[in-house]
Amino acid sequence: MYYYPDWNLTYFSPPGCSSKHLEEWLDKQAKKTNQEKRVIVTTRYDWYSITTQSIFVRIDNSRKVILIRHPLHRLYSIYQNFDNYIKKHSELKNIPHQNFSQFISFLFHNKDSLIEEGQSRNELTLFYPQLWMISKRDNYVNFNQVIKDNPSKKDITELVKSDMNISENDTNELFTTIDNELPEDYMVHYTEEMIKMVYVIHYPDFNHFEFPLHKVPISFVKYPIKDRTPIFTIITPTVGTPSIWRLKKALQYESIPFIHLILWDNARDKNAVNPKELEDERTFCYEFKHPYHRFPKQRNDVWLRAVGITLTNTPYVTFFDDDTWPDRNHLEHIINYMSQNKLDYTYCKRRMWSKVGSKSNSNLELPNNNLELLGVDDFEAIGEMTKMGYRLIDNSSLYMRIDTARKVETVFLANQVYGDDRITPDFLDNNAKGDRMHRVFVNHVAKDHLVPFFRQGVTPEIL
Repeated sequence: MYYYPDWNLTYFSPPGCSSKHLEEWLDKQAKKTNQEKRVIVTTRYDWYSITTQSIFVRIDNSRKVILIRHPLHRLYSIYQNFDNYIKKHSELKNIPHQNFSQFISFLFHNKDSLIEEGQSRNELTLFYPQLWMISKRDNYVNFNQVIKDNPSKKDITELVKSDMNISENDTNELFTTIDNELPEDYMVHYTEEMIKMVYVIHYPDFNHFEFPLHKVPISFVKYPIKDRTPIFTIITPTVGTPSIWRLKKALQYESIPFIHLILWDNARDKNAVNPKELEDERTFCYEFKHPYHRFPKQRNDVWLRAVGITLTNTPYVTFFDDDTWPDRNHLEHIINYMSQNKLDYTYCKRRMWSKVGSKSNSNLELPNNNLELLGVDDFEAIGEMTKMGYRLIDNSSLYMRIDTARKVETVFLANQVYGDDRITPDFLDNNAKGDRMHRVFVNHVAKDHLVPFFRQGVTPEIL
């Protein structure tokens, strides 16, 4: 990591991702203003946790830029410089690296240590998927700019802000240098079988950052679920809000097999997603027309959750609205907690966000996800009496066994109005065994008019 204080810029390049020309050019421009670059060195290769380190907090208000590489490129670069890594970290010498094929094969056969976050052997953190390195559990990439592979003119224009006082001639110099940089053809060192191995190891990078594929079908970048029989059904009522793509992408990182039922009524968002585009081998879309409204101001999303429960027979059921998304691989934690404690249901805390551009947002320069983190809801959706005088378990934070879900279905059908989630807690108390998990697993984007309410009530997240 490099920090340029006069520019208030922090530049990152994970192992195997550096750009010599870009970094030399930044140093050259900094020297013109007698700016002292601060080199920030991490003590280990666990870049997954970098955003929680104290050093990151101290520079958190700076503009943060990171350069990442195509996984095939990055692993070959690491292999080329492996002897240098060994000099700094002797434990790496135990990793076979006599030839590139042997090196990739070793990583593949130890892939569980690489792709199951929190369980990695320390020496293998060097090979983490880049998404794991530069985000937290919620897949929120806390960087203002992510540059993929060789910087383009668009990348450089965004990097060089007007307040950096870099001349047009100097910027054009970098354009020319980057254009004339001929990257090594690393693909010649890969066989088709080795490519497949890298796709399995680094499936998060291919899914999240949409790196191009080579020679093999897209099926190789999907999570290799060991048991295809679904254990969970995830039910999403929606009017087609485009943010449902964020939910769908987040669900790709679940190791527990599931089916995702996306239910529509005849209401549509202004820029509605086409439901057919969302379907795959475990995602199914259904359209329902519901002409009769029993209640004034009826909420059809409540009715659709009840319908969703009738469409499944999986052992467990949960709900995710289209403005929510889960932390990575959270279903495994939920299953383990419910099984160990013999629970009929559980629910968790939620992390609240607001959209950039909301009238209630401060004028901060925010990360590229167009969301601002507000904090953890530890005051409203907690299943306990709040100071506002009600109890609430948010539907998108609730997990149930199927028999409990079928009981809750009757509550949804009888209360198809705003505030149905304030009725659920008492019903669950009287009809099932459960409790709250004191962990944050779910992310919610607050409605614009509710941002001030959450901003005043949420607490900072303690990791």
